[in-house]
Amino acid sequence: MKAVFIYNFINYIQWPDTVDTMDIGVLGSSDITQPLREISYAKRTIKPYLAISELEDLASIHNYDIIFIPDPAVGQLSRLKSMLKTAPVLLIGETEGLAQEGVSINFINRDGKMRFEINKESLVRANLAASSQLLKVGIIVEGTD
Repeated sequence: MKAVFIYNFINYIQWPDTVDTMDIGVLGSSDITQPLREISYAKRTIKPYLAISELEDLASIHNYDIIFIPDPAVGQLSRLKSMLKTAPVLLIGETEGLAQEGVSINFINRDGKMRFEINKESLVRANLAASSQLLKVGIIVEGTD
């Protein structure tokens, strides 16, 4: 389900440059990698194309448009944000409190349902913009950036 949301976020986030391929990096190993690859294969004829990679370290983070931070990789968030600064990379997490810590979109569980938080300050810092439709369905949070 999260993989479908991530795919759909692409249509509701505006990057400064248009690309033919949307590079999605998953920080470390995660159960989300395979569903993202399946979506990439299913949508292989639709632009932007999707390229999915698992990142073992942060050396190549500037090559990605989206970085997903699974719960076990949260300890790298501070360094990740420091390295990216204002690079147009959408950070997506799945750990309670990450939106307040500067992740742009964070999946949370509310009343047994998956929801997502949006940190607009984080989007602005990354030179990204969310559509009004996305902002209506997300939970807007403020946080340290």
